[in-house]
Amino acid sequence: MKETTPRNPVTNSGRVLEELEDWLHNLPGTSVDILRLAGLVGPGRHPGRFFAGKTAPDGEHGVNLVHLEDVIGAITLLLQAPKGGHIYNICAPAHPARNVFYPQMARLLGLEPPQFRNSLDSGKGKIIDGSRICNELGFEYQYPDPLVMPLE
Repeated sequence: MKETTPRNPVTNSGRVLEELEDWLHNLPGTSVDILRLAGLVGPGRHPGRFFAGKTAPDGEHGVNLVHLEDVIGAITLLLQAPKGGHIYNICAPAHPARNVFYPQMARLLGLEPPQFRNSLDSGKGKIIDGSRICNELGFEYQYPDPLVMPLE
């Protein structure tokens, strides 16, 4: 999913975020950049806890995660060189499958790994493309692969 992909929120929180983005972009006399963050990983947010001991769907789908340090880096970059009026997805470029990533993360914490049910579709699910900020502003992810991100 790119920043230009049509938004079709299905949850209340998704609809609120859509309204907020529209409101910010329509503020008179302003031009703001918006960061759409993937799932956050970092201190206090170890992904091994997300599904530990649970059964979850869509194991073949890729994860969409970003490390806290990359979020801070993106914010810092935009504060130094604001573009105004742009939307940037902030998501690590690598998207390991959920049925690979989450069991490995749970084991690192000594927790029971999750089990994943097969999904009806065999695709990778919704994959967030966080490359626009790299292409337009020269941003580089410090942690491009969730499998090797520092977790605490």
